[in-house]
Amino acid sequence: MSSPINDPDKAAKVFADDRANVFHSWSAQAQISPMAIAGGAGSYFWDFTGKKYLDFSCQLVFTNIGHQHPKVIEAIKAQADVLTTIAPQHANEARNEAAKRIIEVSGDNFKKVFFTNAGADGVENAVRMARLHTHKHKILSTIAPIMAILDQRLMQLEIQEDSQMSLDMGMCTFGDHIFTVHHFGQLVRNKSANAHLSI
Repeated sequence: MSSPINDPDKAAKVFADDRANVFHSWSAQAQISPMAIAGGAGSYFWDFTGKKYLDFSCQLVFTNIGHQHPKVIEAIKAQADVLTTIAPQHANEARNEAAKRIIEVSGDNFKKVFFTNAGADGVENAVRMARLHTHKHKILSTIAPIMAILDQRLMQLEIQEDSQMSLDMGMCTFGDHIFTVHHFGQLVRNKSANAHLSI
């Protein structure tokens, strides 16, 4: 759909089908009311009543060149004719080209690109690389979700690899309060209010 139209029946059907068939992540299912989106162009998207919205979030920060950019559409169509998907363990021409272009604009300190499926994978592997480079194991996060990434398997593996490793795997800050996260993801205590960290 290239321009907004007013179709309340379609809006109702899309919403009803979503509620009947889709389980949304990070949400109490009975308490959400997902907006039914009909289309988008540039910095805007619109619903099935024709109401336009300025997209400040770029959806999940992945449409920062705008919705339905003609070059993106053309590239997707061209790649679909060649190969629609390939597992990460295989070499692939399109992935190679993307990596080369990223490296070209990233500066001399970067030699390779690590592609992940989602932000969680990216953060998990960034934590691994930081630990490998710094030889330090504690992680400080200003938001709680990062700690969910450091799941039981990762923590158990690292504890087995390094028997000297502290059981305090990470710290979360919520305002002025600092919480320590032990292995296996248990949030165990408020360390102090108005605390200052030295890591």
